[in-house]
Amino acid sequence: ELAASADYLEIGLRNLVRLLGPERILIQGIFECLVEWPKQLAERLSALAGAEVLVSTGGLGEYSGAIGAAMLARDRLAHAYFHRTALLRLGEQVGGGR
Repeated sequence: ELAASADYLEIGLRNLVRLLGPERILIQGIFECLVEWPKQLAERLSALAGAEVLVSTGGLGEYSGAIGAAMLARDRLAHAYFHRTALLRLGEQVGGGR
């Protein structure tokens, strides 16, 4: 199952390399378990691109999606808090001049 999914992912990455020509591709999640796969993928993509394409893993393992979602939620909450605080301060400044 995982090997078949990796094959489909490689097809998609080949298309991206042809279209965008990235210098580096970062593999996250369950595909990090395939130890030799990123190295073999880098060799095949580099041959396709005619230049070196680095393929590396993020090191977060199967929880990378959950970690990314938590960080996004944290950033959005922080933005909302600071935006609301700034609006309250602005309101105090405008209201204080009456």
